[in-house]
Amino acid sequence: MTRIDVEIYGHYADLAGRSKGVVEVPDGTVGGFVSEMKRSWSRGFVEAVLDEEGKEFNLGVLVMVNSQPVYHLQGLDTKLSDGDKIIFLPPMAGGATGRVIPAPGGGWPQVL
Repeated sequence: MTRIDVEIYGHYADLAGRSKGVVEVPDGTVGGFVSEMKRSWSRGFVEAVLDEEGKEFNLGVLVMVNSQPVYHLQGLDTKLSDGDKIIFLPPMAGGATGRVIPAPGGGWPQVL
């Protein structure tokens, strides 16, 4: 068994009913973690972070293994070791590259 730390942020933590935890993964891979997650975690969280077939992570969630995006590693075949950390982050966007002008009357600001 491989023991890994899990951190969950944003609305994913609400769906999971927790923001941190320790999970034992029988085969020591991210795929094994997904199998354990499907077996024992809330259905709403699982459906939010996995694709429709439940075989890959949804592209709308950033899944990191030790600060590296899982899709930059070996995906579900990524090997895990005791103490590794898997992090779930919601989609992020934003930031203005220009000047922000407040809209008259409290509407959406304009970016120039």
